[in-house]
Amino acid sequence: MFSDEIRQKKQIGRSLCVLMKATKSFIHENHINLDISSGQMPVLSFLIDENDVVVSQETIRAALGFDKATITRAVKTLYDLGYLNKERDRKDKRAFNLSLTDKGKSFKLEVFRIMKSWSDIMYKDISQDEIDSLDKILSKMLQNVKNYQDER
Repeated sequence: MFSDEIRQKKQIGRSLCVLMKATKSFIHENHINLDISSGQMPVLSFLIDENDVVVSQETIRAALGFDKATITRAVKTLYDLGYLNKERDRKDKRAFNLSLTDKGKSFKLEVFRIMKSWSDIMYKDISQDEIDSLDKILSKMLQNVKNYQDER
């Protein structure tokens, strides 16, 4: 019924879904010292990667590909737990700027440990050339999706 090309593309899509689900599961199982879910971990990780820089909520949303409701929930939870500061933007009163609190910064090593462990598992026996190729392909796919979403 399906051509080999379509079958292969469907399998790649399934593989991406399985990887995403496994990533969320790994994060959930391994952030014992954090009282957050796998849904908040990307936001916390993004802010940690920014290294003490104030970042707009919209910048994080766009970088992570979250919809507005998802980023709002994640930020609210992290704020309520004391992991981040949230201040209204001076120019746009509807926007928020985010930064890590001291409590959020204190988990920097824990977040790095979790992400490093998962990376070691995922990229085992994969060469740097293969990782570079995968990065280029996924970047193109993400850009295609972004273009599609922008056209709607």
